[in-house]
Amino acid sequence: MLVIEKDGYYYNTSKHKCPSVRIVAQTRDKSVTFTEETKQQLHELEEIPLNIKLKDCKKVEDIKEGDILEVRGYRPARSSLIVNLSGEYYIGSHWLKEVITKQENKHTFNVIAGPIKTTPTKNRCRSFIKQ
Repeated sequence: MLVIEKDGYYYNTSKHKCPSVRIVAQTRDKSVTFTEETKQQLHELEEIPLNIKLKDCKKVEDIKEGDILEVRGYRPARSSLIVNLSGEYYIGSHWLKEVITKQENKHTFNVIAGPIKTTPTKNRCRSFIKQ
């Protein structure tokens, strides 16, 4: 038995949009058992409460480069984004918004904090890469 998860889309050489899938778990037994890592991957994104305001959130620039964080949920707020990263609430940067909007499924996923880069509007903020 295979457990697969849709992991976005890609375009093939004929320029057709195709789903990209990845194998989450596989077994040959009739009784299926999942490891804790597999169960953690299948958690759905949680809702951010409305009482969390931008002034209560930390800035993503305070995160160290190379840290691996789990995106547990997000919510738009004004022109910004409130993101739950490993249990802490942060104000999302331009690069974090790009990673989240490319995410097609509604499950938690990990991101790696990258170097500080310049956005198209010439602001400097922490970049993120999906793991």
